[in-house]
Order: sequence, then structure tokens, then C-alpha cells
Amino acid sequence: MSRSAPSGKAADDPDTVLTDALLDQFAAYYLLSVLAVKMLEEARRQRAMATQSAARPVQRA
Repeated sequence: MSRSAPSGKAADDPDTVLTDALLDQFAAYYLLSVLAVKMLEEARRQRAMATQSAARPVQRA
């Protein structure tokens, strides 16, 4: 994910490339972490629903 540096002092700074790479990496890890938490929440919700439905006795008409 390369970005062109803006003109000016930031374009001459060698740390800009490293900083951009670190920001991209942080954004990717953050996104993966958020998605993992959402998946765990959904798995827990589904398990709770399955446990509740298994605990209920089946009523026959």
C-alpha cells in the first residue's frame, strides 16, 4: 500500500515511509481484532440460543 508523500518537509523525512507502513499495519491488526471480537460475540450468542432451545422440553400437540 504505497502512498505518495505530500510535498514539503514530510516528503524529505525518511521516517515517513516507516511511519506510513506502521500505520497501515496497525490498521490491519485493529481491523482483524475487531472482526475477531465480533465473531466471538456471535458464536457465544448462537451457543446460548442452542443451549436454551436444548434445555426446553419438546411439547407435542
